[in-house]
Amino acid sequence: MKSDINQLDLSLRQAISEAKSDLLKWTFGAVGFQIAVIVGFLLALLHGMHP
Repeated sequence: MKSDINQLDLSLRQAISEAKSDLLKWTFGAVGFQIAVIVGFLLALLHGMHP
């Protein structure tokens, strides 16, 4: 019984670790995308101001 609980604990810890890793990847990807969009918008705006 104790070994089953330990195995479940290890399994849950691994699942949480994988979920945390995926969340960080998506968060940094979304932030990076937003930065690229903002920089692109600013460059387009600046280019439009100087014909």
